[in-house]
Amino acid sequence: MNTQPKPDLRILALDAGPRSAAILLASCAGLLPRFDAAVVARTGRPTARELDRLDLLESLADATPVLATSRSVAAKVAQLLDRLHQGDIPLGAYVELATPVSTDQARTVAPARYTDRMREARPLLGLGWSRSDCETYLSTWGIEGGRP
Repeated sequence: MNTQPKPDLRILALDAGPRSAAILLASCAGLLPRFDAAVVARTGRPTARELDRLDLLESLADATPVLATSRSVAAKVAQLLDRLHQGDIPLGAYVELATPVSTDQARTVAPARYTDRMREARPLLGLGWSRSDCETYLSTWGIEGGRP
């Protein structure tokens, strides 16, 4: 029996790569639970191809808003939690932040260290998907795999 409380928000850390794109679309297709939002950090100068990929993902994201931030994803997530609770965040409230770590990275990527208000989830590990699996899944949506 799972006694873990449900997150107040489920957020995806989105970039233009195949792993996070596959997570977003798998959520839209019902393979994963829905996200309340996907957050993309636009801290550098994205290429035209990256912007095109993000625009395409946003159009396919169905009811999942894609939010851009010039700050870190963690800072934007903290802002969303604060806004949800109108500045009065209750004890135990937290955000589940899905990160695009696949099976071929699991041993080399250390778990993210967040505050008690933010917990990392790695949905690709639950699906058993590698980067190659993500690219194959994206092709079923008519999307060329790989990072732009």
